[in-house]
Amino acid sequence: MPEEIAKWYGDIFRWCYELSVKSKICTEGDKEMGRYTAIMEHSIPLNSSKSKKIVMGLDFQRGLMPFVSIENSKSRGVVLTLDEYSTLYDPEWSSIVNSHMAKPSYQVNTKYTKNHEFRCGMVEGKPVLQISPLNGRGGYVYIGEATWRNLRVMCRLIEAYLQELRVRVRKLPLELSVLCTHFLEKCQKLNLTKSLEITRNINMIFSSWVLSDDTAYNYITNNACKQDEYPYYHDLRVYWEIVYLYPERLAQMICHLLIDADMVKKMTNAYPDLAVNDHSDSDDDDDQSENDFSV
Repeated sequence: MPEEIAKWYGDIFRWCYELSVKSKICTEGDKEMGRYTAIMEHSIPLNSSKSKKIVMGLDFQRGLMPFVSIENSKSRGVVLTLDEYSTLYDPEWSSIVNSHMAKPSYQVNTKYTKNHEFRCGMVEGKPVLQISPLNGRGGYVYIGEATWRNLRVMCRLIEAYLQELRVRVRKLPLELSVLCTHFLEKCQKLNLTKSLEITRNINMIFSSWVLSDDTAYNYITNNACKQDEYPYYHDLRVYWEIVYLYPERLAQMICHLLIDADMVKKMTNAYPDLAVNDHSDSDDDDDQSENDFSV
């Protein structure tokens, strides 16, 4: 397991990363054909023309890991890990880039991370910092003098949101466990086993849940947030974005849990109070549920 993943998800919560990775969707029309599939996404313009921006969030494609994307107005650019992003503020490298911007030169200076090349160069006679993927796939981005200056000036603003993402990652295992446990129980009750069936019923299941007095839902939205420095809104935002932005992805996660008992056990061991109940015996509530939802 890569070192950066271990930093964000300890052993007891590693199932979050594994579930996200193992339930990837690669269909032609899916949102994941983009460079990232983000929740808690936030963007900040890097210049007055808004030709460059920085986007931050948690990426489903990368196992719900935090990411930083530097991109142009057409959302083309590079997606960096937080470790790679910190390269921009490495004192030695920053000094090299500052010198290049102040006294442009065709002499090439480079710095490499695991996935990207950072190169000082010239484009149309102007100094730029070019960031490109090493594997040859994906886009690249040019950072000019003004954008470089603003990127450094805004570093505390950017870091403030990255710190918020760090807090979100610590809470995400509980939120994801609450969400997946609820949907897993409902899908078992309704005998929904196919991704398309689950996708068609996701909105109905979720709407019924949030409009009722459900113990598990209130556990996270009303009780847990009282002990947290972040407001109620952020707890709800995670749920809504997963459900409404990526219903196909959530359906794939539930499908995986339906067939992977070990993954369910890992999730249950992390939060035993949210364990999925055995619904082998039907009751009146089950009969009512089956009448409420259509496949």
